[in-house]
Amino acid sequence: GNTAPVVDAGSDYTIPASTNFTLTGSATDNEGNTLTYNWEEFDLGSSWMNDSMPNTDAGDNPIFRSYPSTDSPSRTFPKPDGGLLADRGESLPTTDRTMKFRLTVRDGSGGVSYDLMELTVAKTESEQTVTWNVAGTDSAPISCSNVDILLSADGGKTFPYTLIESISNDGTEMITVPSGSGTSLAEVKVQCSDNVFFDISTGNFTIEGSSVTPTPTATSHTDATATSTPTEDVATPTATDSTVATATATSPTENTATPTATSTTPTTSLFSENTNITNLTGVYAGSIDLGDYDNDGDLDIALIGLDKDDNYVAEIYRNNGGTFADIGADLTGVKRGTVKWGDYDNDNDMDLLLIGLDSTDTPISKIYRNDNSTFNDANAGLTGVYHTASDDSADWGDYDNDGDLDIVIAGNAGDKNSPVYMSKIYRNDGGIFTDIETGLVGVIDGSVAWGDFDGNNALDILLSGTSDKGEIVAVYYNNDGEFSKVLDDLANLRFGDVAWGDYDADQKLDFIITGNDRPSGNDNGFITKIYHQEADFTFDLVSGVVGVGSNGSVDWGDYDNDNDLDLIITGCTVRGCDAPITRVYENNNGSFHDVGAGLPGVKYGSVAWGDYDNDDDLDILLIGETSGLRMAKIYQNNTDNPSTDNPILKLTKTGPTTAQANQTVAYTFIVQHATNSDGSAIHNITLSDDLTDAPTFKSGDANSNNLLDEGETWTYTVDYQIKTSDPNPLVNKATVQGENSSGNSIQNSDVHSIAIESSTSLPKLNFSETTYEIGEDIGQAIITVTLSQASSDVVSFDYQSSDDTATSGHDYTAAQDTVTMSAGKTQTTFNITIIDDEDIEDDETFSLGLSNPSNAELGNRQTVLLTILDNDQADYLIYLPIVLK
Repeated sequence: GNTAPVVDAGSDYTIPASTNFTLTGSATDNEGNTLTYNWEEFDLGSSWMNDSMPNTDAGDNPIFRSYPSTDSPSRTFPKPDGGLLADRGESLPTTDRTMKFRLTVRDGSGGVSYDLMELTVAKTESEQTVTWNVAGTDSAPISCSNVDILLSADGGKTFPYTLIESISNDGTEMITVPSGSGTSLAEVKVQCSDNVFFDISTGNFTIEGSSVTPTPTATSHTDATATSTPTEDVATPTATDSTVATATATSPTENTATPTATSTTPTTSLFSENTNITNLTGVYAGSIDLGDYDNDGDLDIALIGLDKDDNYVAEIYRNNGGTFADIGADLTGVKRGTVKWGDYDNDNDMDLLLIGLDSTDTPISKIYRNDNSTFNDANAGLTGVYHTASDDSADWGDYDNDGDLDIVIAGNAGDKNSPVYMSKIYRNDGGIFTDIETGLVGVIDGSVAWGDFDGNNALDILLSGTSDKGEIVAVYYNNDGEFSKVLDDLANLRFGDVAWGDYDADQKLDFIITGNDRPSGNDNGFITKIYHQEADFTFDLVSGVVGVGSNGSVDWGDYDNDNDLDLIITGCTVRGCDAPITRVYENNNGSFHDVGAGLPGVKYGSVAWGDYDNDDDLDILLIGETSGLRMAKIYQNNTDNPSTDNPILKLTKTGPTTAQANQTVAYTFIVQHATNSDGSAIHNITLSDDLTDAPTFKSGDANSNNLLDEGETWTYTVDYQIKTSDPNPLVNKATVQGENSSGNSIQNSDVHSIAIESSTSLPKLNFSETTYEIGEDIGQAIITVTLSQASSDVVSFDYQSSDDTATSGHDYTAAQDTVTMSAGKTQTTFNITIIDDEDIEDDETFSLGLSNPSNAELGNRQTVLLTILDNDQADYLIYLPIVLK
């Protein structure tokens, strides 16, 4: 029978008064049922009518409401719904007290369990002064009369603490700072109460004990701007004073003057939130995709999920030059789904594929046709599905190469109590979609993606999830529209994501998988694996990326423009998802390194790369739940990376565009110092190439001092012999690096491609002679085989003897073997044993034949006749006639 879940409400904590908090628990279920979670305050205390209003902390009364269960093991108190706490009948804890909380978990099959934990509230606070430069924003045309002041404890990633609301925009305010968080990453935000602009203090300060330490001083951004565009023709004010949004900290226990705020130049982050984009609906349990649906040259947004009020959302935002407007599309809102752009009807505009659970908990799969930017249900007749934790359970792709987009879908076509495991391919025939009833394993809680991994111009499938027999990750090979499983022993994962990507630019698709490695024991194994494709369509595991389990999302993208794919990954790294992550990994010659992007960690989320602002680098769109809040934000790419090609230092790699296997080709590397610089030389120059050895010859360096003067050109030439095992086309990248006059690293790269033509003349194997005559008493006959030209690969072949008039075992020893020739050799030998018998006989013959060549082909002399010259003589008596006379 069914057993109840095992619940852990987590540790007890002590928190400062007047602060928000998030509680996160965990639970396991032996039957693997989908669990729901409900956090509730479990205090009795005095009644409201006797002592307090319902929104007042009287010291022992309940101050938080109960809400319906959700699929998240976390709840933020008070519930982050916006508006005033009093309107919701909730209050921040403001007194010294101990509060009890109960986590109740249900498995949907009658199993219910709970666990308790306690929070001790300590009323220890300090008063501090925050000053900011109004910079004329309180006057027309801005007219910002009131501001809010917020506090961050994580270096400005989030601002969960509202210190004071709607106070006068007069440049100074005394605020109460909650202590006890023990953070050295505090920052203060001052934002206009009824507008979108704000500013943040520069540099972190520390909150410790009962006060904010007086040093270091939180200073403002020297380039901070308070911007607002209430009407199109209103000028944007600029706050240039160095004390804008300065948090000056003083100690309450010492009567000292406020430290002077000094200006510092902030270090630019790789990615920063575009705070001008504030109208995207924050969601979780959702999906996002970027695509230019209106053909105006910039990327628009499709977004689905649950908003902060648990409304089911499906929205399209038009990109208007870097700002986004909801077009009010008539879409069915869903959760636990996938949204994908794709032009299924070939009318040159993007349509939309949308799957998930609608507000009646009915799984749906819909295609919305784009009719001049109005989206209409195409009534495609797809089976409705949903998923639990992935945002990639459907994908567009032309698997049959008929010129229109087909669909693959995987997910649960039933409900959580009676799942229907489904994986389907729908063939698109002029806008009519037909289930081809392929042999894909049906899965739930998984992910699916198209990709031509074997290079035969037919899309294959990567699939993960839970089948009715357990968890799988499998690759399905497309053989003329028939799909067969070719790899299925990669891992056993669920609640994960998959993505194809040629991260090493070798023209062969690699892939990444994430998820919970359930067989390792109760979903404790959080797995991220990158598989590199080898030449024989096998995959080797690459390490170096954090393990992410449930509720994760991954995407490939070249954020630093160095011509290889980097990686962004989100989700849970530990059971209970106490600290979800969002990390960017830079691809450095096939090794992945966390760049410390400082993005908020999200769960139940989705992430996508896209150049929304058309500045030629990839930005980030991110949704999900972070610190109990639901978000949808765009992070702008601020990369000024030496990996980006520099216009001063230029590299050109040239060579033939076609060649044959075993042909030696010459690559030429041209390194130039452009003339649009300050006239100084580039020094410490290195040149690398991912195919050939580092070039050792250069010409043009007149002084031989490794200084590339302005206008100077160096050339390098390297020979390379093309191997029969090389990929076709043979694509490789070269990079030149150096330092400019300021000591900054600069570099430039170039990629070259050679199409390897089918060779009609591989190196030919031949016997060196057309015939051999060997004496019967020679013992060992030495046989020579030649190769018409040296090969860059190892060459092998078989040989075998055949009787003619000579008999093996009597005249020679039968021979059959494989011979291997090292790369670069043009001949080899082997021996045949000749038997010296005592028979008086004629000369006898046998033959040798070559077969099964590898990295070569057989020439005209692939067989040879050997004649054994008999060495035995008869003894003769000569009888002379006697003549008598």
